[in-house]
Amino acid sequence: NSLPFVAFAIILSYMDRDEFEGYFGAESIHASQLWTALVTVLLFLLTFRTNKAYARFWDGTTLLHQMWGEWFDASSCLIAFSTLAKRKKPAEVDEFRGTFV
Repeated sequence: NSLPFVAFAIILSYMDRDEFEGYFGAESIHASQLWTALVTVLLFLLTFRTNKAYARFWDGTTLLHQMWGEWFDASSCLIAFSTLAKRKKPAEVDEFRGTFV
């Protein structure tokens, strides 16, 4: 994943500073412009990653609440369905409800 960056760093380390400035036209670039470009790119990447993480958090939260609702519906149905059996087998239904809840 970081191999292209390592290769670029090695190439830059072997190049002479004068050759680098002449090749890339860096003699007209000031340090403040480089810092501005670097900070802009880093802020863009940080904002993008933060937005993606925030979206994943809310997706996970939504799915968690949906799962909780499904479990609640299923447990409500089981308790409701055991209501009719309580007349015939009260001890077993009480044991089931105590184990279930």
